Amino acid sequence: MMASLNKFFSLVTTGERWLAGLAIGTMAALLCADVFFREVFHHSLPWAQKLSLHLMIISGSLGVSLASSSGGHLRPEVGDHVLPKAILPAVVVLRELCVAAFCFFYSWIALGYARQSHESGDVNVITGVPLWVIQGIFPAVFLVMAMKHLFFALIPAARPVRAGVH
Repeated sequence: MMASLNKFFSLVTTGERWLAGLAIGTMAALLCADVFFREVFHHSLPWAQKLSLHLMIISGSLGVSLASSSGGHLRPEVGDHVLPKAILPAVVVLRELCVAAFCFFYSWIALGYARQSHESGDVNVITGVPLWVIQGIFPAVFLVMAMKHLFFALIPAARPVRAGVH
């Protein structure tokens, strides 16, 4: 089971990397095109900057999830240096459960926010992109992070360990 879950989360992480890279590459191309059009044709692409902002939101959110899955984000260190070393494994499990609960909660909050935008028909005036499409990244990323940290709590051996971090 652990091997299957590791493979699943490895595929999720690969997907996150590809999506974030695609978003960053597209964002860079849009901004370069905007500057080119502005400098050469004296006409800007009015939607390029706003669409790039949407892509930055997506890539940044995916980056948070990637950092979290590598042990580099959302890592409370309460008790690491104060509590006896004998109980640190239990503290790690509790910490991962707390992070998972935090992420599940914010996934639920973000889903409500995106649903509200969907129901009210909010659309970006410049790009015409429905706001819920962009906002949908937040519940998705928080849900993936919650699942990863729940996995790390249930199977501590699968948790990434960085140098100098317990």
